[in-house]
Formats: sequence, structure tokens, C-alpha cells
Amino acid sequence: MKKIFTVFLAYLLVFPFIGACTKSDNEAPSNNGEEPQDTTPAPVPFVHIPDSSKVLIIGIDGCLPAAITAELMPNLYNLAQESYFASNALADVPTWSATGWASIHTGTGPEKHNYLINEWSESKTRLATYPSFFKYLKELKPNWRTSSIVAWSVLHNFLIKQDMVTMRYSSSDDGSVENKVKQELQRDSTSEVTFVHFDGVDHIGHDANPGGSYSTDSTRYRAAVTTVDARLGRIVTTLKARPTYNNENWLIVVVTDHGGIGTGHGGASYSERNAFIVLNNKNITPTLVNTPPTVGPSPVDADADGYVLYKDGIYATLPKTADLDFDANKSFTIEMDVRSDVLNYQDPSFFGNKDWNNGNNPGITFVTRNNGELLLNVADGSNRVDLRFDGVLFDKVWHRISVTYNRVAGKLAVYIDGTKRTHTSINGDVATFATMGSLTSTFPFRVAQDGTGVYGNQFNGGIKELRIFSGVAVDSATVVSYHAKAMDASHPNAASLAIYNPGSYTALQLNGALGKPALDITTGEAYNYYDAPHLYSIVPTIFKFYGLEIKSEYKWDGVPLVNF
Repeated sequence: MKKIFTVFLAYLLVFPFIGACTKSDNEAPSNNGEEPQDTTPAPVPFVHIPDSSKVLIIGIDGCLPAAITAELMPNLYNLAQESYFASNALADVPTWSATGWASIHTGTGPEKHNYLINEWSESKTRLATYPSFFKYLKELKPNWRTSSIVAWSVLHNFLIKQDMVTMRYSSSDDGSVENKVKQELQRDSTSEVTFVHFDGVDHIGHDANPGGSYSTDSTRYRAAVTTVDARLGRIVTTLKARPTYNNENWLIVVVTDHGGIGTGHGGASYSERNAFIVLNNKNITPTLVNTPPTVGPSPVDADADGYVLYKDGIYATLPKTADLDFDANKSFTIEMDVRSDVLNYQDPSFFGNKDWNNGNNPGITFVTRNNGELLLNVADGSNRVDLRFDGVLFDKVWHRISVTYNRVAGKLAVYIDGTKRTHTSINGDVATFATMGSLTSTFPFRVAQDGTGVYGNQFNGGIKELRIFSGVAVDSATVVSYHAKAMDASHPNAASLAIYNPGSYTALQLNGALGKPALDITTGEAYNYYDAPHLYSIVPTIFKFYGLEIKSEYKWDGVPLVNF
């Protein structure tokens, strides 16, 4: 431990009348009092001792590593030259801001913390199990002063709770954030750990107006990164101007939460995943970590059950035959066993024949979303119905999904594991199924993709026992009876069976059975990231810096990136 507490106690005994710092932190933020500020009692004054250790984390939302140049960001560029600088750091998928900051704060990936969309909800995440590291600091060092100063207030609403830190401040204005940080650094008893979040760069990245987008060729994006770099420079200057700076041991962390492509992010492309981490401390040997990933064809691997493991863009394609043209008069039944291996999805199609970039496009698609939600989208180009079923694919085990569409009765039914299910929510009206037009599209049905085969969000998991009955809606009793069985010739509707693929494969073909055709498998691209550091390794690095025990109960995914 770098702090000598015996000296601290002796100092208090010799000088019992030291007064509390008079600098107020109760001033209102510039955005009309977005939240009460620093209402907790003032801590015991900090007595400066040799080699007192402190951490300043500066987060720049949506800042591309490519922007860290002597021209665009001279302050960060120069700091990086004296630091551990990983320009190839990885944000986790999905590459939303909520996901990135959650990984940075919790020391875990999205499979654990479950922040999966750019919205925040305690009911849909695992904040209680995987909290911000500030909670653990509070438990280990209850007398430490800590602060969080952010431009995105929801970070405080859901991630960095009031009882986790001594002082919180939020303002939608980056300038106000900068000023508050400088005030905090000018305190004699400045925080042991300060987290800062700037948002202006990300706003320009999302801006579709001229000069916007996530690109160093964008004029306004270039201006935005230069502006935040100047803020960083003034903050570091303020830090180094502390009268006690030479007797302090500072770890400065600069990080971003995601990359970007065009005016967006959220997907799995390297442009969206590519982040950076800068770690600056007097005991860190300057190190550049910049090995770029390489891309090659994704191998077709088997899962633990011997079935195709769909990942890295692998999918299978059904033949485009008349049996699978589901016009306005043709009933049908689609059944399959599905296992989703991850929860951090936006909305990948795992079976369908439509262009899923727009849910109004004609066709049908099966989609898994956050927290294992199953979405069934049915549309004819004019009419559309979305049925949502919560908590279907959340546990990484196989589930039988059966959909029957009786065109004569005008009714569609969904069964999960042999039980007929009522949707949790709906977009549209079930009455539309009585008048829905043709579900035929220009695309074939595909397994683990939408009809186009190029939808950006990828399904990861297994699909087996795929069976399609053409011209018949299998009755409820048969669906229930066969929900845990393999298909065989004794099935009452065996004569209407158009597709049957149990799940085994040979080379690049998904084997057919009962005389039904094999399906061609298409491989995608697989990245080799060469052990590039993840954002969730920042928290373990901070604990390493302080000499704090990294307890197994934290269940962190990250590891310390440097030694001190």
C-alpha cells in the first residue's frame, strides 16, 4: 500500500485543529441543476505525504484512435508518447456507449454486466452483481474522497450511484465538466480517484450534417477532437500545477468507449470496436501496443454437441423453391431448435427470408434480442406484425421454437418448448394475420442470417432440427407431441415436409435427412486480435496501481495491463 497511514494518524494527533477545506462543491451545474451536487459531509482533510497516489480517468466518448496525432490532438499525442499506449484496444460488442462505459467501470464484458443497448435499465442489467469499481473502493477505503464528473448524466443515474462516490457532478456542457475537474484538482484534498467523461466528440460523430461522422476526414470531427484535446491539456496543466504534485504519484488514464463507422456504432466491425487506452505514470515504461488485427476466413467448427457453431458470419442457405414461396394463400409451419450463446445482441436474424434492415420488407424473420428476447417479424411490404416473447433464449441451452400459420383461419401461433405462448408485447395487430399478403421475398431463407446474408449483427450459437412444412399448419397436438422428438416418417404431416436438416454437417454442407436437400454453408471473416487489450482491463490496472487485492468475488474479466 502506497499510503503510510501511521504518518497520517500521527499528523492528526500533533495537529488536532486542522480545519476542513473551505472550497465548496455545492455550486449548481450549468445545466439547470441536473442533479444535487456533492451533498455528502466533507471528509477528514487529506494530509499530503510523500508518494501519495491518485488516479485521474479521462473518458472521451467516441474518440477514434486515428485522431491521436500531433496535428489533431497534440496534448494527448505527447502524453501517449510517455505512456503505455494501446491504439488497438477493443470495445466489446455491441459497441454502444452504455456497453463501453459499463465494461470500463465494472471490469467485465457484456456477457456479465449485461448493458446491451444504448439505454440504461436496472431491470435489464446486472448492476447489483457487477457494479462500478467505485463501489468496491468505497468498501475498501471508506474515507477516500472520490469523484465523478460527467457530460452524460445517465452514467450517474444507473452506473455510478450517489452512495458510491463522495462527489458527483453532471453537465451536458463539456466546458462545465472541464471547469469542475480543474476545481477538483485544485483542492488541497483532491480525490484519490476522479472519473471524467466528455461527450462532445461523440455528438459530432453521430451528426449526419456536413462535416460530421466518425472520421478524421470530417472537418467538424477534427475540430471536436482538437477541442477536447485542449481541455485535456488544461486539465493536465492544472494537475501538474498542484503545490504538492512532486510529492504525489499520479496515474492518468485516458480512454474511449468505442469507435465508429459513418455516423453510427453498435456493430462488430473493427472500425466500431477499435478503441484506445493511455496509461501514464512515472513508473510506467513508455510502450506502444498497436498490432492491427488480421482477417481470414472463419472456420466451420462444431459445438459441444457436434452441430455447426454459427459465429463470425457463418450461415447456411436454403434452396429457393416453390415449396418455400409462402404466398397469401399458403399455410406453413417452421420449427427449429435454437441455442443462443451470448446475450449481447442488438437484433440479429437467426432465420428468415427478408431484408431485415427494414422490418416492413416482405418476408418473415426470427430475431433474438437483449436478455434472450425472441422477436418474430412478419410483413408483406404493406402490413407488419412484430411479436415479442421475453426470456426465451437467455440460458445458452436448446429451445424448440415452432411457428404455425394457418392461412384459412387467418391465425399464426408460436410454441416454445412445446407450449403455446402468448406474446409479451406486439407491434401491430394479430388481426392483420387474417389479411396478410405474400411473405415471398426476392431472397432465400437463410440460417443464422437474414435473407440478404449480409446483415451486420451476427447470431452466435446453434440451430438444429430445422423442419419446414409447406402448405400445412401443423395442429397443436402434433406440435406438442413432437417438440422433443427428432423428425421421422411417422409424423402426421411428413408428406408436407419440404426441409429437414437435423444439424449435422460435412465440409461446407448442412446435411439433409429423409430425402430433403442439404444446405450450403457460407463462411464469414474471423478477426485475429493478437491479444489486444480490452477496455475491461482498466479497473484491474487501477487496483494494481494502488496495491489493492483483486478479489475473486469481483469476477472481473480484465487483468492489469502494466506493473508499477
